[in-house]
Amino acid sequence: MEINKFLFFILTICVLVRADRILDLIELRPSSIAYDQPTICQLNENEVKSLLTLSEQSTNNQKSILIRIHENEDSFINDIRSQLSALGYRVCSFESSHESLVVANITIVNNDGHVIPYYGRRDPSTLIRFLAHLEQRISKSPYHTINGKLDKKAYEHVLEPKIIAYYPDITAPAFTQFQQAAKLMAPSPPFFVVHDPQLAAKFRLNQPGQISLVRRLEKSQIFFPSPTLSMMSSEQTQTINAQDIIQWIQENRGLVMHELKDTNLYEPEIHDPNKYQMVAVGDKSSPLGLYFYKILTKTIQNISRENEMKLNHPLTTDDNVNEDEDITNSDAQADIQPNEPVDLIRLDDVEIVWIDLQQFPSASLNLQKLFQIEPVQNVWFGLIHSPPTAIATQGLDSVWFDLNGLNLTRSDRQTDQANIWLVRDWILSVTDREMKSVTNNSSAGEPSAFVLEPEPVSVRQGGNFLLECQVLPHLKCSWMKDSQSIVVDDVNGSRYRYAIPSRIGGDCSLMVKGARIEEDQGEWTCLVEGTTEKSMPIKVNVRYDTKTEL
Repeated sequence: MEINKFLFFILTICVLVRADRILDLIELRPSSIAYDQPTICQLNENEVKSLLTLSEQSTNNQKSILIRIHENEDSFINDIRSQLSALGYRVCSFESSHESLVVANITIVNNDGHVIPYYGRRDPSTLIRFLAHLEQRISKSPYHTINGKLDKKAYEHVLEPKIIAYYPDITAPAFTQFQQAAKLMAPSPPFFVVHDPQLAAKFRLNQPGQISLVRRLEKSQIFFPSPTLSMMSSEQTQTINAQDIIQWIQENRGLVMHELKDTNLYEPEIHDPNKYQMVAVGDKSSPLGLYFYKILTKTIQNISRENEMKLNHPLTTDDNVNEDEDITNSDAQADIQPNEPVDLIRLDDVEIVWIDLQQFPSASLNLQKLFQIEPVQNVWFGLIHSPPTAIATQGLDSVWFDLNGLNLTRSDRQTDQANIWLVRDWILSVTDREMKSVTNNSSAGEPSAFVLEPEPVSVRQGGNFLLECQVLPHLKCSWMKDSQSIVVDDVNGSRYRYAIPSRIGGDCSLMVKGARIEEDQGEWTCLVEGTTEKSMPIKVNVRYDTKTEL
């Protein structure tokens, strides 16, 4: 019996040791080093500036992390030091109360002198995860070479903006500049290079030295150099330096939709006060969350394509690059409805942040607390910030899209496209169209509340017709015929119903079923509720068509 107990004890110890070895693979054990006061790295502002300047000019063999400290953060600094010392990082703290020191709260300087700002959550585990991902990306090469199918598949699964270039070999003109740009911009965006001309053609790279920026979500591809520049001589190509490439990327990489993560919480690009900031909150593991995410991404793709067509530029997409792409993101060209009037939505003025409830579960509670907005199956979509120049949303904390207006009873191509256009029109109503109200100034010199005014209609008796009217999103409008108010009853089968349920986005366009001469012919006017403003009266003519017998 005693022998059995002893064997069981030994077996238990072996199991615990084995489990401990597994945990060693996924956890960083705090260092047992005791830090004396003289060994703690504390810098002043001048020393921080000097370190950053020297790191850009020479190779630095010591990896460093610079942390701007706030009050009562000693434990945070000590935790970082104890966990990162084993990875070869020197952790330095500094205090700064002046705007003159333009540096992120946490800055990483790697061993080749590259300075990388960190905008993630301020805790050791998130920072360590970011560092591990960073070192994985830049440990071997600042760019990835695409040699075959496996590399191509890896490229296709990168959803963020990415750079891809064609150089016959590493001795090609300007390849050094491309490599330097990749090194300076690491870890984002990722850089790819193709050396085989036939493979390069699959990425629409036809000239040696051609570089393109691919925004897969928006389905757009922008080229640098331009076709005229790509025909330059090798001597002229050498004049293109890494900073030219970096500047071009920064000017064109604009990402419309960001997915919030704990490693990019404070990214300045996500918090641009000069853009319309929209948030979409949902759980992509839920049916509606995943469906709305796909509808939203497809909406952005459609808007991007419409803009290209509106500007008469041929759109180049990378659809055929991804052979396994989901059907929601395919067949893009067939989605444009040629008979629809297309208004330009300036995507450069818009940023959409997707907040996934799996990663940020408290977002649902905060939304209901801050905005008193009830979700539809735990999904929200709304505008929470407008730039100072905005008109439609001045004085409003937020404007929210009514997801009840979506057709969620089925999912087929026609239904999905109708839902996409609802989302697109709502985005247009709170961003681009409000700019039109500036040009529709009234005689008093004030902007008009109308975004879209009704036009005369001629209809056959018994036919259906639509009276269009839309005001700024925070307003509502209604109808009057021959100075009499029109009662709209969407529930009890009235002949009059609003084209957009609940008149979301200020759209009170009226659908009339079965036109009647005695009831519908006359003068119609659209009214802005709560104001004295109204549209110009328009005439509805109901024709009585007689049948001719043969």
